[in-house]
Amino acid sequence: MGMKLNRKDCESFTLHDGPPYANGNIHIGHALNKVLKDIIVKYHYFDGKSVRYPPGWDCHGLPIEQKFEGKKKKKKKKLCVD
Repeated sequence: MGMKLNRKDCESFTLHDGPPYANGNIHIGHALNKVLKDIIVKYHYFDGKSVRYPPGWDCHGLPIEQKFEGKKKKKKKKLCVD
């Protein structure tokens, strides 16, 4: 907590982390992605900024939802609305 308080008036940097593997099965590219993001966050930290690295799950499951919607459109019936 002390480290955050020491930088409370400093310029801030935020890197939102996306879902770990929303685009299929996990592979070495996911590990590379995490390492690169860690390097970026540490660079800004050592540059004197107040850094945040929050997880972001806003698009988690989107490829699955799109695939489901594609299958659903084939079976979709038109609804009558009065």
